[in-house]
Amino acid sequence: GVMFVDGVNMMLVFPFVPFLVRSTLRLSLEDPNTPLMSGLMGAAFLLGQFFASPVYGPLSDRRGRRPVLLSCMAVSTAFLLAFGLAESYWFAMACRFLQ
Repeated sequence: GVMFVDGVNMMLVFPFVPFLVRSTLRLSLEDPNTPLMSGLMGAAFLLGQFFASPVYGPLSDRRGRRPVLLSCMAVSTAFLLAFGLAESYWFAMACRFLQ
């Protein structure tokens, strides 16, 4: 179940990222930077997971998998909400990374 939720969490925002990028960076519809900035925002989530995995793996071995998974899901939900409410590109990028 957790792997399904994590996958949905990663892919849920992709249809909306170009609109968020254009509105926060005030780019036109034809601006060539939109795909690049959208891709960087998508990569931020995976980069955050890359750096967090070595921390949360041993932590879940010590504290138990269930409490760590539940706390990670709660934190991820909070950052997803903050990402959705972000008014600046860099705040949205930070939320996506920390998610």
